[in-house]
Amino acid sequence: MDNNVYQAPQSTLIESDNQGVQPVKIFNVNGRMGRFAYLQYCYGIPFIFFWIFYIGLIWIASEYNNRSDFIMEFIVILAIGVLIVWLVLATLSSIQRCHDIDTTGFLFILVFIPVINISLLILSGSKGENRFGLKPDDNKVTVYILGTIGVLGYIVANMLLVSWGIMIFNTRFYF
Repeated sequence: MDNNVYQAPQSTLIESDNQGVQPVKIFNVNGRMGRFAYLQYCYGIPFIFFWIFYIGLIWIASEYNNRSDFIMEFIVILAIGVLIVWLVLATLSSIQRCHDIDTTGFLFILVFIPVINISLLILSGSKGENRFGLKPDDNKVTVYILGTIGVLGYIVANMLLVSWGIMIFNTRFYF
């Protein structure tokens, strides 16, 4: 072995754009989450789950109508439990989304302001690594499908609620 300090290095250099990625961890405040994963976990999965849940509730209510107050109390407690699980999931997803745009997770409180909530969907995350970790893993097809279902479901549900409100309360909207 030659100990010449002026000798050229013998190693080969490999150029790589991949700085590493980290998977999205759902029930964790650490890490980062991209826009479509945020849509998937805040809107897509809950939308599908709520529809399955409410169809089940309608079936239970129709089967046990006027039989027992216990069934109705159980349904209310179950609905509150589902709402709490969704709130936890949405909070954790919002914190990770704030981390992706390189802001503190405490800003998730501002998600209840509509403009801030929309900005979490519009702003792109940091390129590469930031102070909260590596960039999130690339989205798979299911993330795009569930994110799209969440957005379309949210729009359709709001349109149905407005039309239902007009029909039930017979109100008139003047724009």
